[in-house]
Amino acid sequence: MDMQDKLIFMIPLMILFFGFFTVWAQTLDDSEPFIFAYTQSAVRNSEGTLLVYQENFAVRVSNPDRFNTFLDQQIDSGGAKVTLIDNFGQIQEMIEVTSTTTFETDELRAWDSIGGKIGDKSYRFAIIYHEGYPVTEGDILTVVWTFIRNAE
Repeated sequence: MDMQDKLIFMIPLMILFFGFFTVWAQTLDDSEPFIFAYTQSAVRNSEGTLLVYQENFAVRVSNPDRFNTFLDQQIDSGGAKVTLIDNFGQIQEMIEVTSTTTFETDELRAWDSIGGKIGDKSYRFAIIYHEGYPVTEGDILTVVWTFIRNAE
C-alpha cells in the first residue's frame, strides 16, 4: 500500500473519529466545570451565496475555569445569548456566541477557534477541527458556538 492509498484510507477514518466524539472539559473528580460544545459554521462569498455549512461536535476546550470567566464576560457584555434548560432536574445554561471572520487571502481552512481577553492577556479558549474547505478573499465565515454548562 503506497502513501496515497494510506491517505485515502485514513482521511475517512479521521473524519468519522472527529465527527462522532463529543468533547467536554471536566475535572477528574467529576465536579465543576462541565462544558459541552457544539458549532454551526457557514461560509458565504461576497455576494452572500452559501459555500460551506458544517455542524461540529469535535470541539476542544482548554482551561475551563478561564473559559467560564470568558463566557461570563460575554454574557455580562450582551455578546452571548443565554437560555436556561432543565436537564433531568439539573439547571444548565445554553450559551450561544457568534463569531465572524472575513478572509483577506485564499487559504484552506481546517480549524477555527474562539478566544478573547481576560484582563490584559489574550487566550484561545476553544478550537474546532473539521475536514477543511477552501476560502477566497472576501469570503465570510460565521460560527455559532453553543456551550452548555451547569448553571451556578
